[in-house]
Amino acid sequence: MADADERSPEGLPRRNALSSVNPMDIESFPHVRGPHEQGSLEIECCEFVAWLRHQRGGDRVALYACCSGKSDIFVHSVFVASERIDRSWDGLEDWTGNPSDHMHCGLVSGGGEGPRFEMFSPWDEDQPEVLQGARQIVFSRSFEGLIGKPHYFELTQEIAIAHGLHWVDERNAWCRLDGEGDVVNLAGIEHFPGDDGRAATLLWIDRGLLDLHLATTSSCLVQMFDCFWGSDPSFRFDHQRTITHADAGKTLRCKFIVERKASYVRGAHVLAPSKSAYELGANEYASAQAPKEYETFIIEDWKNEQLVECSCSPAALASYFDTESSNPFQISPVFFKPQVLDRYKADREKYRVTDRSIQCRNAWSLKTYDVNDAGQVHTYITYLGDLPISEQRYWKSFNEPPKAPISKRAQKTDFEGAWDDVPDGLSDLRRTLRKLGDTRLDWFRIKETRLVDHVTYPLTPAHRPWDDAILELARIVVEGLNHGALRARAIANGRVGNEKFGSIKWLEEALLGSQVESDRASTLVEPFKSLQYLRTKLAAHAAGEEASEIRRELLREYKHPRAHIAALASDLHESLNAICAIFGEKQNR
Repeated sequence: MADADERSPEGLPRRNALSSVNPMDIESFPHVRGPHEQGSLEIECCEFVAWLRHQRGGDRVALYACCSGKSDIFVHSVFVASERIDRSWDGLEDWTGNPSDHMHCGLVSGGGEGPRFEMFSPWDEDQPEVLQGARQIVFSRSFEGLIGKPHYFELTQEIAIAHGLHWVDERNAWCRLDGEGDVVNLAGIEHFPGDDGRAATLLWIDRGLLDLHLATTSSCLVQMFDCFWGSDPSFRFDHQRTITHADAGKTLRCKFIVERKASYVRGAHVLAPSKSAYELGANEYASAQAPKEYETFIIEDWKNEQLVECSCSPAALASYFDTESSNPFQISPVFFKPQVLDRYKADREKYRVTDRSIQCRNAWSLKTYDVNDAGQVHTYITYLGDLPISEQRYWKSFNEPPKAPISKRAQKTDFEGAWDDVPDGLSDLRRTLRKLGDTRLDWFRIKETRLVDHVTYPLTPAHRPWDDAILELARIVVEGLNHGALRARAIANGRVGNEKFGSIKWLEEALLGSQVESDRASTLVEPFKSLQYLRTKLAAHAAGEEASEIRRELLREYKHPRAHIAALASDLHESLNAICAIFGEKQNR
């Protein structure tokens, strides 16, 4: 789609769009000087060359580009050792290559030697001198054994492995995590279908990453291009009118023809790293050594018996052993509104939230936190200093004075050095579920073990976190019951049942078949029934009058969603352990 309209791929040249390119780049390409009596074709040629050169200051660089249709563009890139760039460029405009080329092992014979296998490279002595020994970057591959996507692209492992890139299918990109735990695209593929059978594909790489790789490997990127513009793809050029051009800076060599009905340009463009490895290293080192920023928080200064706003910088704090300092203790507590955790609970792919800690993948962790009797989240000022400044600012926005002391659990584990033996329904249930997850039981299987740590207490009366806890518990516990195994167990023990029974009812039948009294069996399955009932009535955060009445009744009984979830989890914990004992399962690991 060189004759692009608004559907053209971003970054590829647009027809008659000279206002978007640098005139200096246009004037440096000799064939565009003078009047344009031949129409727009030569303008289109210069647009493409200007686009190539504009990559030097852009955020992305094309490793491969292909537009097909009435007008064609083809770009194929390779790495070339910097020392080779100064060699002869003769014939560079007559390069051969495409992403389907690659090293291959083949059988050869003759030449006075016996049959043998040899390795062949497309970048051998048959290439122009400057390209001999080049390293291919993009590989186009096909495998009919792949259902739905037999054709795909691979990025050389020289880049992918060295820079920790991984292909992420839903992003159509090679990615890694940044310093804040977010997935970032550093190379990618974009496909642009068009009208009349035209299509475009662009495979790009982040310019900063490319610069780092080029500088580190003492290489340059050579973009080989072949471009045709015209209304008739079969147009025959007068090759006697071919002009060969090489710029003085050894960044571009090409041959081109401009006719009245068509234009053609073929050549190679060289991109060198914008900085040396030493310059890049110095910049990175200076950034790493720059003073870290720290926020201030309202803390309970136990040492000086006051509420004070204090920085979380280590320089502003003192340890128990620093008796000469008047600074607050490093473990002075800081209190927050419970909503501070919502951000982390909402993104379970990025954050791992447990009852006492928060971890952000590849980035940071909050070593400990807890919740006091007033529902406030609290931690210690020294641990906030371990967070990135953006996270410190987020926590500061929820900072408030204490409404109650730190939790009894935190007091016991953090200051008395004792084990936490205070009963906690959700913690007890999680321990049981982890044990069952490691046990080969036929009647209960955890389908997604990661969900066990996802269930946390709702800290506010808001509907959503309360409903989320119920839904997540149901996904683990209710869906963990194996309908077929429970039915088979019940029938084997003489129970008839009904084909319409669900897994919870078959659990009750299986208990009755194991000689459990009716009242006891009903008691054991009641937490499962209650959980499934709440899941059904409150699913997707139901807002009807029935759902509202259910929530009101639960609040009348338990006063707070946290207490309700704690009681429900405790009942499930006790039932699961009792059922395991009744079924007499051997826990085979």
